[in-house]
Amino acid sequence: LPIFAILRPSFYLSVISCISTRLVFYLCFIPDVIDMVSSNVSKPQWDAFATQYSSLEELPGEILATQLLRNTLGDIRGQKILDLGCGTGLYARMVLSMGASRLVGVDIAPDMVDVGKQLAESQGHTDRIKYHVSDCAKPLDHLQLGHQSYDLVMGNWLLSYPENQAELEGMWRNIAIHLKPGGRFVGLMVSFRRFEFAA
Repeated sequence: LPIFAILRPSFYLSVISCISTRLVFYLCFIPDVIDMVSSNVSKPQWDAFATQYSSLEELPGEILATQLLRNTLGDIRGQKILDLGCGTGLYARMVLSMGASRLVGVDIAPDMVDVGKQLAESQGHTDRIKYHVSDCAKPLDHLQLGHQSYDLVMGNWLLSYPENQAELEGMWRNIAIHLKPGGRFVGLMVSFRRFEFAA
């Protein structure tokens, strides 16, 4: 993996870019940013954590992750963005502040999505943001999001949580089918060790 910067022993980051016929994606690895959460929180437990999730925004690792994501995204003015595993919409609101025209967020946890909706309403974003509750590891056709409709798909921390190979493949499938030709996927994740599934 190409390591572009080493900040200090407890934090490192790298950005992987891969270009195929229709997909460009960047993964930013920051192992220590959410380990305090990811090691103890499984999918069914995210709702119980929803109201406290915003407290992570002030952690040094999250500040680093947000800045790295912002720099990686670059100029996204006027772009339509799909946020898979959007949680409470932290990064969704960030891209709107950067000039994205439209944001659609999907998350498995209803309470996380409810918090996101409340924050979007309080900040006046309801005309540019829409949330759905669904499992991003499974087909999303029932949401009618539109295949090849998005300039950018985000999956921040999403790829840290597949529980098996089928879920990982499902996540990548949802990323690929919703991107426009030449679109980008950008995501933050913890580390590749999450992909060591049992045989």
